[in-house]
Amino acid sequence: MSVPETSHLLPSSLAIIAALEREIAPVIRGWKHRDIEHAGRKLRFYESAKAVESAKAVESAKAVESEKAVESEKAVLVCGGIGAQAARVAAQAAMKFYRPRGLVSAGLAGGLVSGMRVGEAFLASLVIDAASGKSYPARLGTSTLVTAAKISGLEEKRALALRYSAQAVDMEAAAVAEVAAQAGLHFFAVKAISDEPEFPMPPMDQFVDAAGNFATAKFVLHAAIRPGMWPTVFCLARNSSQAAKALAKLLQHLIENQDLPANAIKSEIGQIKP
Repeated sequence: MSVPETSHLLPSSLAIIAALEREIAPVIRGWKHRDIEHAGRKLRFYESAKAVESAKAVESAKAVESEKAVESEKAVLVCGGIGAQAARVAAQAAMKFYRPRGLVSAGLAGGLVSGMRVGEAFLASLVIDAASGKSYPARLGTSTLVTAAKISGLEEKRALALRYSAQAVDMEAAAVAEVAAQAGLHFFAVKAISDEPEFPMPPMDQFVDAAGNFATAKFVLHAAIRPGMWPTVFCLARNSSQAAKALAKLLQHLIENQDLPANAIKSEIGQIKP
């Protein structure tokens, strides 16, 4: 189903903004989806089962445009693409079509300090935009996350860790945090480590286009004719899969327990096993 630019859908408790579908595949398994046109892009929104049932009820009552109170879905999730601009467009679309109570930046991140291990999922307490220097508070977390404009290699990670005293780096969270701050909404940054500080990240920026899409086929072909890259690429794929599973556990916990007091959520987070 494709939704035109002018439509509004059911209010959402949480709108989750991710970069790539493979990062959050374990979360959206079994969810329904609908395609939405926004700002010249087609975005695919995934809705929880409760969301679909409620949306059907609202549509059948012809109340989609109504301001009447209706049952909110627990969460919707959209993969906007890699980078700040892609995340910003996706967050703005989520705001327009689902009217969420909170925004979540979810996905994989690179570790900047030795304590951040592959497969470790965490919530950030502070997100720093490396491009502007602005910082944004995030709910429930304990770590500092810095958002960079490019995929960070060894030297970039060391510089970011030193300059911002951050524990992890991503490419989208600050943009989502900015949209949430402008709207006065709760903001969460839920991430999982896919590469540790000393991991030799292969050159990948050239395979990300202006819209934040990753050219997987071109990257695979590029790596296929360079045997020296194979161990690194295989390791990254394995680590990313492990991180995605850990991310799913933490994200699902947040979705299901979002109405509990903050202390209760934080207490239960500590009991989630990798």
